Amino acid sequence: MSLRPSSSSGSPSKTRRKMYKGGIDAEESRRRREKDLVSIRKIKRQTTLLKKREEPEERTFDTLLDAVPEIVKRICDEYPQRQLEATAYLRTILTIGDPAPPLDDLVKHGILPRFVELLSRDDEPNLQVQVLWVISDFVFTSYQHKSAVVEVGVVPFLVNLVSSSHDDIREEAIWILGNIVGDSPEFRDPILSHGAVMPLLCQLQPHSPLHIIKAATFTLSVLLRGIPPVDFELVKIVLPALQRLLHETDEDVLTDTCWTLNYLSEGPMDNVQAIIELGVCPKLVQLLQFPSDEVIVPALGALGNIAAAGEAHTQAVIDANIIPALVKVVRNAEFEVKKEAVCAIFNVTSKGSDENIRVLAAEGCIEALCELLTCPDPKLVRVCLEGLVNILAFGEANKDEKGNVFAQRVEECGGLDNIETLHLHENNDIHTRALWISDCFRAQNELEDSNMSFSLLDFSLIQHLQE
Repeated sequence: MSLRPSSSSGSPSKTRRKMYKGGIDAEESRRRREKDLVSIRKIKRQTTLLKKREEPEERTFDTLLDAVPEIVKRICDEYPQRQLEATAYLRTILTIGDPAPPLDDLVKHGILPRFVELLSRDDEPNLQVQVLWVISDFVFTSYQHKSAVVEVGVVPFLVNLVSSSHDDIREEAIWILGNIVGDSPEFRDPILSHGAVMPLLCQLQPHSPLHIIKAATFTLSVLLRGIPPVDFELVKIVLPALQRLLHETDEDVLTDTCWTLNYLSEGPMDNVQAIIELGVCPKLVQLLQFPSDEVIVPALGALGNIAAAGEAHTQAVIDANIIPALVKVVRNAEFEVKKEAVCAIFNVTSKGSDENIRVLAAEGCIEALCELLTCPDPKLVRVCLEGLVNILAFGEANKDEKGNVFAQRVEECGGLDNIETLHLHENNDIHTRALWISDCFRAQNELEDSNMSFSLLDFSLIQHLQE
């Protein structure tokens, strides 16, 4: 039976979801996306809660403020029915967005410790869910109010309620835990220390309702990110569930699962090796064709982290047939996603085998990189140039009587024209690299072939030594 009060909208419950080249600040970009994702999910969750809750009557701020002492008095009453009525009334007050709800006054009147006590009333599930909704307003409103909730000792009670027999209670407790740590990573370890992971994993069973799986996947994701990395023993417990979740079809579930793998693959070598042994690389590569960038970006990030861990790890990602998918992303995805894919391609040109580079070229990588030389992002342009240098140097070292076929393709697709345009670029690194490559082409046309070979290979070696 649902514990939700009737809603005038009648809407169903929706959940609120709040190897790469160093030249592109992948870490800064990732953190920006994480912050945006948490913010978006916070808005979605607040909208959902408004739909789930009864519409409040029109009241003035002064009336609400004056009512706080009486509300607190009734919530502290010994009779559960009066507690329920007062908490439900308070919940309707807190749905009002303007003027701001009187949260500070509620804190001053000592309401939070009382709410913690009421969360232990397993014999009053309706009261528990009302209290959870009020606590969620504190967590969503500001860091100050979120901290106040944590300081009164709510976390162990929330962890316990994740295993409640009532869906509404489980879902709300899970979301609150996720939002406590979502944009405040300093709360991660205290929540983990209360054993939050195991009850969350129990919610990720195939028979669990989708809205519970969404909530648990999101909360698990934010709990497993951050520095220092979570303990490897905990990682081993989580990985089988992540493997199952990768085969879900829901976009939100896939997004959060890929982000979790992204976070874990940034950690120690043991994490990366365990992820490879799990056999998820082919599925992550497959997700690079997902119709939403929200899934593609973290999947690509996880693959990049795995590949950057070492030569054997790079080969494991390549063996998952990532190269055709990478080139397709570079040619067709949105700009921000292209940046991630270009970094991965660069790493293949640096660490991959001769056959890997041949496959890159066969899939149209040269043309894709040349096209991006006209983009306005200097960091991306630089990585494209360096990737092209690696490819051209390989072509020069393996040329036959027909010459450097890769250099010919750069010229045929207009890449050389784009490179020469970069001679006037205001960024000195781009300007220098563009001149080097142009000189190599001149050497091919005007000097002996050996001179060109020396120029390209020497430049390729120099740039790696500089890194």
